[in-house]
Amino acid sequence: MKNDHPLFTGFSSSQVTPPLKSPSALPPEELPKHPVAMTVSEACDLLGDTIETCLPYPIQIRGEITNWKIARSGHAYFSLRDDEASLECVMWKRDLEKLNIRPADGIKVIAVGQIRFYKPRGQVNFQAMTITLEGRGELEFRYRELCKQLLAEGLFAADRKRPIPQYPMRIGLVTSNVGDALFDVLTTAQRRFPPLEIIFVPVRVQGEGAAVDITRAISLLNENAASLGPIDAILLVRGGGSLEDLWAFNDETLARAIAASPIPIATGIGHEPDQTIADLVADVSGPTPTGIAQKVVGEMAALEDALEYGVEQMTGRMLQTLDTRHRDLDAAEGKMETQFQRRLLDLQRSLDRLKEKISSIEPSRLAGQKALAVEYAREQLSGAMQRCVTGYRPRVDQYKNRLIGASPSRRMERVAAELDATRRELTKLMQHHCRQAGEWCRQFALRLNESHPDKILQRGFSITTLENGDLLKSTASARPGIKLITRLADGSVISAVEAVNSGRGV
Repeated sequence: MKNDHPLFTGFSSSQVTPPLKSPSALPPEELPKHPVAMTVSEACDLLGDTIETCLPYPIQIRGEITNWKIARSGHAYFSLRDDEASLECVMWKRDLEKLNIRPADGIKVIAVGQIRFYKPRGQVNFQAMTITLEGRGELEFRYRELCKQLLAEGLFAADRKRPIPQYPMRIGLVTSNVGDALFDVLTTAQRRFPPLEIIFVPVRVQGEGAAVDITRAISLLNENAASLGPIDAILLVRGGGSLEDLWAFNDETLARAIAASPIPIATGIGHEPDQTIADLVADVSGPTPTGIAQKVVGEMAALEDALEYGVEQMTGRMLQTLDTRHRDLDAAEGKMETQFQRRLLDLQRSLDRLKEKISSIEPSRLAGQKALAVEYAREQLSGAMQRCVTGYRPRVDQYKNRLIGASPSRRMERVAAELDATRRELTKLMQHHCRQAGEWCRQFALRLNESHPDKILQRGFSITTLENGDLLKSTASARPGIKLITRLADGSVISAVEAVNSGRGV
């Protein structure tokens, strides 16, 4: 009978072991008279050989990751489950480091590997070599990972986004030349602001190469802005669709091109619930193509109302300013006349003061004043010199006495006496420390003699070593069958380990 299960694809009938007959199906004469019971290890070996030889290698298993855990060894342990079953899995560190995805609980994946039997636990598990995301989950995972990366780099930050003029006069439109998005934007912009000039760049907005086309269109508008004239904004729009249809707007290169564009970029992609990475990076985003057109393009009627209101306000302010300036001129004229009269009076007073100063500096008057000043200074200097000599004499006598008291011969006598006293004190201190150190040495020698291994052995203790001379410090080193050498006070005993008890009891 042919087996069509995918696990057995690629196996010939000669590779499949024929089923074993049940003992109850054997004739009585063929039943073993003395069946030999196999050990647990033999049963596990038989089961492991059966599983690993009958199952193909490698196999693919589709399921949802649960209980994902990375051990300290670097190996990953997890389960693959579906609605009806769960399978324990392991992925070694060397294979885990090669993955280009980040597995986590709840992710649906396809794992490639081999069913293995773990003998020490008698457990069947799946050893995964590679893991790949399945279908839409892969796109969502890539979307989340790119969002995390760009968010960390600051491309979503509000402070880097540039404002768009309230009434742009020229914009670039990047979208497909087929579809409703182009018609919706053009009709909305024409209705709201007829003078608006639109530079249309047709691109593919879906499928392979769409992201490259959109990136080139943005670069084209930026590179030719000087020749085309100032462009106030670039509109990047597309109608609704599935995640796969909108995937071109989740491209990393396109996101970086939007962030680097000198011209502000506004996006209106898909329907209101859709949010692409291009929307997150753009300077302004709208729910739909029509919504972003309404958001970016100002209304002509509102502009006309604003201009009319502005003209009225400007006219009123100009008349008010002219009236204020006339009053200011009249006030300034009266103020200048008053200040001129006041300035003349100040100049007259200054002239009078100059006349008084000139009369006070006549040569004869100055000579008499200087003669009196010189005589007064001479008297002051003579008195000061006399007071200085009288005041310094006691201090000179004091310094003389201090010099006599600080004679080198007297100081040397005092220092010699101090040195002799210090020498005697040091001699006594050294003798005391020598006696104390000798006593300590004798005590340490007694304690060291008592701690000698021979002394310890004489008190009934023993030392056990392995054959290579290493001390036996733990039961982990005493395996059954090895030889041990036990040293006693009167000789050595050589023994073999029969069993090991790791507890404190025997």
